[in-house]
Amino acid sequence: MALDIQRLNTRDPGFRVAFERLLDRAQAVDPTVETTVRAIVDDVRGRGDAALLDYTERFDQYCVAAAEDRK
Repeated sequence: MALDIQRLNTRDPGFRVAFERLLDRAQAVDPTVETTVRAIVDDVRGRGDAALLDYTERFDQYCVAAAEDRK
């Protein structure tokens, strides 16, 4: 999943239009996103670092344990 990060500059002539588009898009977020994020936060609260390591491997495709083994 790639992030599309847009940089806005308040001094740019098209700032107002770009900012309004960004706000409109933010309100059109899929409702399942909040449910998913809430479940992840609850899991991290409950399992702590173990959950963080699992999510790092799942979302970033980076295995911290494997990196630690290489030290």
